[in-house]
Formats: sequence, C-alpha cells, structure tokens
Amino acid sequence: MRQIAKTNYESLSSKYTKAFYCAKIKHYQEAYNIFKEVSIESYKSNDYFMYYLSQINKLNVYRAMKSANQSIMYSNRFIFEDNEKQELEDSLSRDIFSNLPVEFKNL
Repeated sequence: MRQIAKTNYESLSSKYTKAFYCAKIKHYQEAYNIFKEVSIESYKSNDYFMYYLSQINKLNVYRAMKSANQSIMYSNRFIFEDNEKQELEDSLSRDIFSNLPVEFKNL
C-alpha cells in the first residue's frame, strides 16, 4: 500500500487506487486532493461511475479529516476553505447519485 501511495500515476483508475490507499494509511490530505482531482477529471470525461466513486470516497475522507480535527489524539489539523467546506457539507446532505445524468442512472 505504501509503495502505491508513493508513486505518481497518470490514469484515472490508478490515481483513484492511489487515493484509496492513501486514505487507508491515513494520508488524508493527499487522499482528499487526489479524489477531488479524479472527481473533476472523470466528470469532464463523462466517466460517471468513476466520478460517483471518487465523490463518495472524497466525502468519506472529509468525514475522517473532520473527526481527526476534533480528536485531541491526532496532531495534524486539516483546514478547509469556507466555500469548499460549505460544498462538502451540502454534499453530505444530498444524494450524489441524484445529480448524475439520467443516462447513467438508467444503466
């Protein structure tokens, strides 16, 4: 896992895998940034399945980061910009799947 997390990748699926492993080894900031990048790139390329997975995992990493910020046992602090934090909070309250194109939902 650590070796995959250290390597840079070009393909969306490899970047997604790297982000997943970064999250598993608690490199939350890196995982969050990669999931965000994969999310944007996959939506632009109409890869809605990858977009959906990266959005869900980005939210899970956000929750882990938010929880870590509240823990006195965790020394790192994660800082979110106000607009990004609001976007994430809004995403927590709505269904990501419902915002995807109808063509994807009907597969």
